[in-house]
Amino acid sequence: MEPPSADAKDGRMKEALKLLALLGVLTAFYFTGDALGAQIKKVRDAWESWNPVFAFLLYLTIQFVRRSIPPLYMFFGPFGTVFLLFLSDTYGASKGAIVSQALKLHDVAIFLIIRHLYSSGIDSLCDPDYQIWWLSSSFRSALIGFDKTWRSYVFEKPTYQQAAVICVFSMTYFFNDYLCLFWFATRSKISFRTYAVGFTLGLLLEYPKTLMKFKIYTSAADTAQDKSDSPLSFFSDTLDLFSPGEAVLILLTTGIATCCVHGVHIKAVFTALLAYARPTKAAAEDDDVERLAPSSAIIPK
Repeated sequence: MEPPSADAKDGRMKEALKLLALLGVLTAFYFTGDALGAQIKKVRDAWESWNPVFAFLLYLTIQFVRRSIPPLYMFFGPFGTVFLLFLSDTYGASKGAIVSQALKLHDVAIFLIIRHLYSSGIDSLCDPDYQIWWLSSSFRSALIGFDKTWRSYVFEKPTYQQAAVICVFSMTYFFNDYLCLFWFATRSKISFRTYAVGFTLGLLLEYPKTLMKFKIYTSAADTAQDKSDSPLSFFSDTLDLFSPGEAVLILLTTGIATCCVHGVHIKAVFTALLAYARPTKAAAEDDDVERLAPSSAIIPK
């Protein structure tokens, strides 16, 4: 096995530093819980006077910029969560989730922007040996893995299957929607019409997942703001927010989609591990045979 290159070591070092930074942030939150709760309350009180139209325009402007330029996307991580909390405080969870789904239609236009800007260089982006300084190594690794796993499910498949994959991705939890958008726009080669139809239908089916996010995030903000003595109160209070019908709907949409998509990911991981182990085993057997075989210098004539 070849030793890791200097670039690979640098990438691992960057990921290690990111992990340490995350642990530092979580530790700071733990020891400054009261200050964090007070700050959340201050922010939520402040945006009560905001004009929703102004908030929508600000949100869409930032989204167009950050989602059109991948490096900027990484620097606005909590922005979507903050806006979600604003919608929940302004309209309530149910109506706020509807507004959120409607605003997500801007991704249809961003699809065209990404396709125009990055399609010509996508082969280089998906080549691990090609060095790109301006794009996160973790994003590139995820993009390469995503391409290897899902290309066979989408590339040159019937239109209805492509649209179905988009819908399932929309309903999946613990999934990076920006990675999906970037891959569909640059690598999948699906038509714009197929993406627009599949994405719009996916927004309708995604509503239970969005409603769940609204209730969970709002409950977390309320718990931090109220300085609850029992951390378990967050879980009990959150569960009380869901009616039996909503829970069933979430299980039938997000639950099934999440199991299917991440089931494919688990299968891909095991397949990659087996593919890595088999050549190693075969090479070891070849080495054993080579050691046991007589050399040409001592073969009797």
